[in-house]
Amino acid sequence: MNYQLQLLDCARCGCRLAFHPTRGWVHTDPQGHPASHVWMRCDACLWEGSLYPTPTRCPSCAAGRDFREDHTATPCYATFKTVIE
Repeated sequence: MNYQLQLLDCARCGCRLAFHPTRGWVHTDPQGHPASHVWMRCDACLWEGSLYPTPTRCPSCAAGRDFREDHTATPCYATFKTVIE
């Protein structure tokens, strides 16, 4: 199926963002698929990333207390491009 994927970088962390039709601008997961608008980090094991749905515990060490939101997707429009897939 062909569709347009709009990509740009996050102004906060520089990671790739994608526009999801129902969730808006979201970070992408390691495979480049749309994930969550929230970038998470774990102070216990230093894991960071974005997964959808947003987990409540660290996916690496299962810490709950040290697992927190770092920032939300903040588009940097200077890096905008559209890709046809």
